[in-house]
Amino acid sequence: KRELPYSKKLIEKYKRKNIAFAFVCLDSPKDVWKKNIADFGLTGNQYFCDLNQSRSMRAGLNINGIPHYMILNKNGDITESDDSGRPSDPMTINKIDRLLN
Repeated sequence: KRELPYSKKLIEKYKRKNIAFAFVCLDSPKDVWKKNIADFGLTGNQYFCDLNQSRSMRAGLNINGIPHYMILNKNGDITESDDSGRPSDPMTINKIDRLLN
């Protein structure tokens, strides 16, 4: 939850760019997910996964911890996928900017 305000700042920073933000909720109750979206005023694409879908996502994308961040290029290729590339990290902006240029 600590990173959600930084996610919101990234969305605002890039709102006029050809970029999409997607948030995928794994392993949480649906009511908690909905409350977090409302509490933090998150925009972007929001997706909820039930427990079976969460297991499939974790296995298919090799997600070992939550939160997990990914950056995809315009072709849909995953360019970054780890547990450390947080929205609060200034390097995240550099990584996004490189893909946009």
